[in-house]
Amino acid sequence: MQEIIDFTSSLYFGDEEKLNFANGWGVCVGLMMAGCGQRLFRLTVLKNGDPYFNDDREWRWLKEADVARLSAIVKSWTPNQTFPGGEEE
Repeated sequence: MQEIIDFTSSLYFGDEEKLNFANGWGVCVGLMMAGCGQRLFRLTVLKNGDPYFNDDREWRWLKEADVARLSAIVKSWTPNQTFPGGEEE
């Protein structure tokens, strides 16, 4: 998780960066807002460097801890991960 926190702390407003994991999955994280002591992010799931979900689904208004938690989940997926809702490779 420290890897993700280091990654997000280097972002400035409007920046976005991709972080790819060894399992072929990754995340694209963008800083949406910074102010009043808060930094809020958006996160898109990537597969082989490209957005995975067909509808460009992304999570928005996430705190840094949320980004770290969701990124850790993506990092734990198997290369051919399937999903109960029908989304699969």
